[in-house]
Parts: sequence; C-alpha cells; structure tokens
Amino acid sequence: QRVQILLSASNTAVQPYASLQYPDGTSVYNPPINTAANGANQTEIVINQAGQYTLTLFDGSNQGGSVSVKVVVLK
Repeated sequence: QRVQILLSASNTAVQPYASLQYPDGTSVYNPPINTAANGANQTEIVINQAGQYTLTLFDGSNQGGSVSVKVVVLK
C-alpha cells in the first residue's frame, strides 16, 4: 500500500521531520529533515508490512510548536 505523510507546522521556521518505525522494529526517517521547508514536509512511501507503525515527530529547528500530521492512503 502506498501512503503519503504530510507534516505542517503553524510556525514556518519549524523544520518538521519524522521517524517511522515498522512492525518489525526497523526505523527510517520519513519524511527526512532535508526535505523540510517553510514549516512543511512530506513523503510518499510504500507500506508493506502488516501490523502497527509508529510515527515520531521531530523539529530540526528545536523551536517546537504545533504540527499537523496527515496520512493519506494513495491508490
């Protein structure tokens, strides 16, 4: 299954990125920090494992604040 992860901060100086932990315990930075711009970041990935995924958010600017997270299943 292909999904899109969208991160959007209310403060455009924030650099949101995330670590996605797969059901088997492996983790990947998705979306990575180097794609963050103007308080937003996004990625499209393939989800190919059954089970629970965990998405942990980070801020590369260390300012903190509110970040909206949207995960969309693509067809």
